[in-house]
Amino acid sequence: MNKITELNKALPMVASVLGKKYGVQVEIGGNTACTDGNVIRLPTLPLESDSVLINMVRAYLDHESAHIRETDFDVLQDKDLTPLIKNIWNIFEDWRVEQLLAKRFPGCRTNLYWLIDHEFTKKMKKPKNPAMQILSYLLLVVRAWDVEAVAKNRDIVGAFTQQAYPDLYDKLNSLLEQVKVKCLTSKDAMRFAKNAAALIKAESLKLEDEKQKGGKSKSGKAENVSRGLSKQDGIKQLLKASDGDLPDGLGERVAGELEGAAPGNPMRGLSVAVESPKHFSALEAGDISKVKRTSTALHTRLHSLLQSKTLVRRTGSRHGKLDTGKLYKMNHSAKIFLRNGERQGINTAIHILLDCSSSMRNKMELASQACFGIANSLHKINGISVGVTAFPADSKLNQVCSTVCPMLKHGQRLHTNFSLRPSGSTPMGEAIWWTMQQCYSLRENRKIILIITDGKPDSVENTEKAIEHGKRLGFEFYGIGINNSNIMSILPGNSKFITKLEELAPTMFGLLETAILKQ
Repeated sequence: MNKITELNKALPMVASVLGKKYGVQVEIGGNTACTDGNVIRLPTLPLESDSVLINMVRAYLDHESAHIRETDFDVLQDKDLTPLIKNIWNIFEDWRVEQLLAKRFPGCRTNLYWLIDHEFTKKMKKPKNPAMQILSYLLLVVRAWDVEAVAKNRDIVGAFTQQAYPDLYDKLNSLLEQVKVKCLTSKDAMRFAKNAAALIKAESLKLEDEKQKGGKSKSGKAENVSRGLSKQDGIKQLLKASDGDLPDGLGERVAGELEGAAPGNPMRGLSVAVESPKHFSALEAGDISKVKRTSTALHTRLHSLLQSKTLVRRTGSRHGKLDTGKLYKMNHSAKIFLRNGERQGINTAIHILLDCSSSMRNKMELASQACFGIANSLHKINGISVGVTAFPADSKLNQVCSTVCPMLKHGQRLHTNFSLRPSGSTPMGEAIWWTMQQCYSLRENRKIILIITDGKPDSVENTEKAIEHGKRLGFEFYGIGINNSNIMSILPGNSKFITKLEELAPTMFGLLETAILKQ
């Protein structure tokens, strides 16, 4: 199975790729699906996702990204807006921004059309208030412009609307024709929404007037009084309805379904850490000196191996060291010298994940020194890019997602600010997902994630699922336990543990000897 297929099956990676594509931020964790105009939040997702959930996540991200990119939310600041106007505006605006996104990113059109078909071709229930069919009709007409399969429900609801409110039906259809051609901005959508609400209000006044005249219809024949009252009362209720009384928009409908799919126990679900600040300071001078002595030994051994790996047997050349065994060829060949051949060097990104949870309280000094020592050894090697991230970072206000804090970004110059204060839990799986999101697009051919930890992750299931997907995407995982061998049960065969700094060089050499040099 190729990497594109595997990428599409890993929802955090799908979310990251789409977020970067559209220029929006996506977070996964908690129990709600929503957007604040800057960030799209998905709830904790199931560890196993079927095609319906994957398509729904993709389409939801497309839909909400369209709003973030194209909607002018200032139009909602008008104090005179009623819930009805906002609801109709959302119907028109949803369609408008999706058209713009699909024009700029044609690939998202498939996701959005799938969602429209999924949501609006189901058998519809008749609402208790017949006037609610007016909103359903507006919605289905707009959605049938893109997906023909919606036309069946549009016609069913349209026939009922036409029978109940014939004059209003004709006027709304005339308005909808203008929407399709002239709704180019959020302000246009608001203007058409206000016009639609005004038509509904005019219909209510007309029905009220007919009621006072004794239930006479336009043709002069008496109508069924109770039926006339039902229509008139229904439209009055529609005009006075609150947000909770009106049908959900497309975004709200999908958000509800995603929230319903979230696992009851978040620890048995899939979530991703978010970036957050954390205070870290420079290691003490004595510790730096000690670490550098250790890391120099590791660097020397790795560098020596790299040279032996990249240098191959010498070949004939027109310059170099004279090859006396080829002097007899001087009359017909200039290749009488020896030149050292070289294979292509390594091209690897190594990202270190440093556990700084509360349980590291008595081990943080060793872990910080070990982390700096590894980074110091690797960053000097040509062909290796090093990054370091601590987990968890400080919690965000009103944020349920786990956190991480980048300490050294790939391409950044190495510093000595590796001293951390431990706190919080151990969101290892969440940190791995975040790291893969950041590293997937790096130019290096190989990507290695090295975890330094002392214990078990908060969610073993999320961690194992992240590693499983990561391996399929080409990531390699290694671990170092600090005074604890728990990491060896998560990464059997690819992890070791140390109890003192002096063990770092031989331990890391044992792990990286095969990891870095493997072709």
